[in-house]
Amino acid sequence: MDNRLKKLRLEKNISQQKLANEIGVTRQAISLFEKGEREPRLETWIKLAKYFDVPKEYLQGSMSYSEYKKLKESRDKTFYYVDKIEKIMSKMLKEPNKSEKYTKEIYREFDSIKKELENMQNFRQ
Repeated sequence: MDNRLKKLRLEKNISQQKLANEIGVTRQAISLFEKGEREPRLETWIKLAKYFDVPKEYLQGSMSYSEYKKLKESRDKTFYYVDKIEKIMSKMLKEPNKSEKYTKEIYREFDSIKKELENMQNFRQ
């Protein structure tokens, strides 16, 4: 399977040199990685995945685009619920007399997060 390094780099419109500088390897290494002539070490795959904000498996080509999109949607939903919890907690601090109401809302949002995490876990198996 071909990795998606070159595709993602071009989508971001960055040079091999800039990417190399960002993750701490040489431009030549990036070129070899993109051609599949050299395999990055695990720590380099992780740096690349973080840089492009994609799962390592997607970058390596072992995860399909549709799988990546499903995983990203679950992750985005999880962050959405976390943001909601932060807002509820802020309200709760301003209105301590309504803490029971807000506590129930927070538990409801935690349940949503648990479901998304289960979806991610089931997806990865």
